[in-house]
Formats: sequence, C-alpha cells, structure tokens
Amino acid sequence: MNEFDKRFSERLSKSLEQALGDKIVSVVYSMLKSDFGIEKENVPEHPEALKKVLRKIFGATGMDFLEMLISKEILVEFDLPFELDDDNIVLAKALKKARKVSLSSEKRNRT
Repeated sequence: MNEFDKRFSERLSKSLEQALGDKIVSVVYSMLKSDFGIEKENVPEHPEALKKVLRKIFGATGMDFLEMLISKEILVEFDLPFELDDDNIVLAKALKKARKVSLSSEKRNRT
C-alpha cells in the first residue's frame, strides 16, 4: 500500500469513527474481514461491501440514515461541500469525491 492510500484509509476510518463510534467501527472492520476478506486499509475500494455490513448490523431502515451520516462525515473530513438537504449523497459518491480531491491535493503538494 502506498503512502497516499494509507493516509486516505486513515481519514476514512476517522470519518467512520465520528459517525459510528470506535467500538462499532471495530465490529464493522471485523465483519468486512470475515465476510468479504477485506482488510481495513482496503475499505475505500469496496463501498458496496461496507454498505452490506452496515445493513447487516443496522437493517435496511437504519442503513439509509447511517449512509447519509457516514457520507457527511467523509465530506467534512475531506473538507468537501455538501447541502444539508441533499438526499443524493451516498457512500460511494462521497468516497469517490474524497479520493478525487485527495489525489488532486497530493499532486499539488508534489510540485
């Protein structure tokens, strides 16, 4: 894993912990590993697996709220704008935006 992916993964973990708490995040990471073989640092590439685990823990009804909450935490962590009434913010979209901005920032910092 390169340095960029490591930093990105750490910031994603921070967002998850802000939204869910560290104990629940530990359970989520454990389930991602046992159910899908996904290590903590590889979660950013697997938003659908993350959604499946969250749905398994919280059910379909709770998942909609949690997906919005986690997405907003990701946008806050990566200093990305969002509208409070924007119901179209989904986890995969938030991760994609965060990764794109992080890559752009990384490239600017190299020059």
